[in-house]
Amino acid sequence: MSDFGSEIGSAIGGAVGGAIGGAMSGFNGLLCDPSGMEEAASRVTQQANVVSQVKDMAEKTVSVVTGGWVGGDADAYAMAIMTQLLPAVALLEAAIADFSGTIGNSLDLFKGADSSVGKEGDALSSLFSSII
Repeated sequence: MSDFGSEIGSAIGGAVGGAIGGAMSGFNGLLCDPSGMEEAASRVTQQANVVSQVKDMAEKTVSVVTGGWVGGDADAYAMAIMTQLLPAVALLEAAIADFSGTIGNSLDLFKGADSSVGKEGDALSSLFSSII
């Protein structure tokens, strides 16, 4: 190949390598910010705290009602809280805990995938840089 052909080949190779290397340089994984999921997880935790407060208030209500309110209505009210409200709250707490765990697992999987993609991108960038 003539010197001119060699220079053109070098220039094209350098341009292509530079473009690919530049595009891959500092590759930022999936380029997605998981802060929305983290915010959702935070809000679920806040709701779990609210549900826990409702449960505490309901339990205290039973002791107040049974301690000062006398009669069939008091017994029926206390029974409804103990047999209907508190079990429903327990189910809600379990559902929120499950949902929170699912969000946490999803975040972990997302961050792991993002890290893997970032490492692969960095490796690819290094490979192209070493070739050119």
